[in-house]
Amino acid sequence: MPILAALTALRDRLAAALPSAAVVAVHAEDLSGRKVSEWLIKLPGVYLTCEGVDVRGAEAVMRLRVYVLARLADVRRLPAEAGWAMAEIALAVVASDPIVTEARLIYRDESGLDQPGVGLWEIEATRRHALPAPDAEALPSCLLHQRYEELYSSWAPWIGAAHEPRYERLQGDAPSVGEQDMEALLP
Repeated sequence: MPILAALTALRDRLAAALPSAAVVAVHAEDLSGRKVSEWLIKLPGVYLTCEGVDVRGAEAVMRLRVYVLARLADVRRLPAEAGWAMAEIALAVVASDPIVTEARLIYRDESGLDQPGVGLWEIEATRRHALPAPDAEALPSCLLHQRYEELYSSWAPWIGAAHEPRYERLQGDAPSVGEQDMEALLP
């Protein structure tokens, strides 16, 4: 299963288990400052991201992070208890995936349950991952539009739109080094 499909399935399971929380797939969002403010302020919130994939030999492992943010209460314990319950449910959802090899819940907020503010819980998890076979003929459909149509070559400093008449169309996938003398390229 491709990385994004696995993450989408996890996001969907988290959203189903925590219907009152905003569940955001951070890895699929615009992370520019202006855009982050649109989705980061949603509380309670569950934020999912893939930190990366480690490969050792023939085995690949995804490193996942799930962050649970909830308001804490200064007088009432109920919101704080709800935050812990959300974090525990999120941990149970992550750990219930049969190919998750390890999951750990960490409370990151040092203010304590009786202080005003926002509580932050982090779930670290690792999940086995099957890498696709490197087959150029069977590219995922999302990559098909990224295939080049034509390749052109030029030499510095004659690069950019102003120098396009100097570009030389390449036949094949790479330039042939030393085919043309540098003097022939000079104005």
